[in-house]
Amino acid sequence: MGTKKATFLGASSLSGFERIIADLFLSAATPSERVKKVEEAFLFAVKTFNEEAAIKLLELLEEPYNSMKETDWKEWTWEKIRAAFSDRLRELYWELPDARQDGTRYSELERKDIPVYESALVKTKLWIVKEVFRDWSREINFKSWKAFRFLVAAYEPDSKEHPKRKDESEDETRARGRRVSKEEQEGILKIVRENIGDYFKPENLTSWLQQPCIPFAIQKVLILARARNGGMDLIKRELRNNELVEMLLQPLKPETCSKAALILAKTLLAKTLADIAELDQKVATLLPRISYVWTTPRTDGGQDGHSTKIGANYPDLKSVALRITLDESASGKMVREIFEEARDKIKKWEKEHNLKAALRVRRENPELELLYP
Repeated sequence: MGTKKATFLGASSLSGFERIIADLFLSAATPSERVKKVEEAFLFAVKTFNEEAAIKLLELLEEPYNSMKETDWKEWTWEKIRAAFSDRLRELYWELPDARQDGTRYSELERKDIPVYESALVKTKLWIVKEVFRDWSREINFKSWKAFRFLVAAYEPDSKEHPKRKDESEDETRARGRRVSKEEQEGILKIVRENIGDYFKPENLTSWLQQPCIPFAIQKVLILARARNGGMDLIKRELRNNELVEMLLQPLKPETCSKAALILAKTLLAKTLADIAELDQKVATLLPRISYVWTTPRTDGGQDGHSTKIGANYPDLKSVALRITLDESASGKMVREIFEEARDKIKKWEKEHNLKAALRVRRENPELELLYP
């Protein structure tokens, strides 16, 4: 942290008279008065399109907000003060002009002169977007959602003619009809990229991608980040999932079948997949109970560790076929003991879950195989 300034602007005897006067005036004011005066100065800079002054004034604005913890907002948490600061920045953003008129041109279509606009205060807008977007995080909560929807509104405002969505944020409503330059959009995409760290897991980014009405360019940034953070494990998992989807849909031919058939397929698949998941969870509780480890001595006095290999198949939703494989280190007596103990545990599990299980315990060399039932 830097050294705390003795006065609000930290003016010295070498400063210009304007800075000295401003510092004396603002240092004597209360934090709430400073906020008001800095905002008034900011809006004046905006009105005159003085971008350098506007950004410097924005940089000054957070300090008096934090200082109000000692005066007006003593009972407030730092998180609540941060939220108030972010909310105020969003309000100030919508007071910025979306563009600046730069003369006129004659329109052959309308047969009259029409105004020509150019981008305005781009750096100021991006400063606010970047600061507000600091509230975005992996998890979808109200603070994070507000920051994300603000960024979406700033990037690609909807038309005023389109009906309002039920899930539309306040910022998206206020943004309707605003012009956004390509430079602004490129800056916003850069902000998104910079805020997606390695700590964003693929499932976090999947949740954000499922949010409604996300501009394609922002989706693309999130998709690329998801692939980057997920690595090869994600790629392999999704290839496997795609193969499964293709296999399930192949007999149905979705491109030619009726909508009614698709709805029925969706209903039946959802029910069947839920039943399969439930069976899988029940089997998962059994497998650790029938897993065994043992050791055998080595000639050097040490010991080698061994363990059973367990596999499972599901013939249908009411039964499971289990196989336990042991290596040659397991004696015949050990094979039988493992079989008997596993069989007893399986019988108990069958009664608990009203399911049927078949068990095969096998040692390959020398060959020995025991079956239940």
